[in-house]
Amino acid sequence: MYYPKNQIQSSLFSNGELYNPETGQAYYGYYFKTSDNKFFTGKEPNDGKNIQLFSSPTPIPPTNFEIGQEDPRFYPENLRYSVLTKANPNRLPFTPVPYYPILSQVDIENGEFTRYFCKKYNENLYIEINSTNYSASIGSNLYFGIQFLWVISGDKEQVKQTNAKQVELVEQTLNIQGLAQYLKFNYLQFYQA
Repeated sequence: MYYPKNQIQSSLFSNGELYNPETGQAYYGYYFKTSDNKFFTGKEPNDGKNIQLFSSPTPIPPTNFEIGQEDPRFYPENLRYSVLTKANPNRLPFTPVPYYPILSQVDIENGEFTRYFCKKYNENLYIEINSTNYSASIGSNLYFGIQFLWVISGDKEQVKQTNAKQVELVEQTLNIQGLAQYLKFNYLQFYQA
């Protein structure tokens, strides 16, 4: 058989919606479709013996399972929708929840508080989060957590320099960039006069 390439849809996959008349069973595997709506086994015309397949009005279940026997493809451990959850089936992927710090009286008296952030591994995306969300970020495959002290009282110029150096130190230590831009270089944020 010969069909021009522009009249073939190749590398399609059947999940039992087609059947093989030679075996009388559902066909599971690669097939190609021709412009005259015929289906053949193989990824393309030169892929082995091309047996013509036919549409099944209803999908035929796999024949290697007896009626009433459980199909392992549908066991809970095989239904993972993500490689991330498969790594630890008891843990859902970490999702950062944005947070804006609200200073407590203790923070104001101490003159500093801890700020928590997460950064996406593969892009320059920062999100400020709370301590609970920070704890949940540990072990994430998409984000990593960052925490550091943020000074809020004292000599204004000293506070600004201290916070700027703290951000610079975090960027150098973790080999990241963009945290200062995310903070809009506002090193006096939450400053208490």
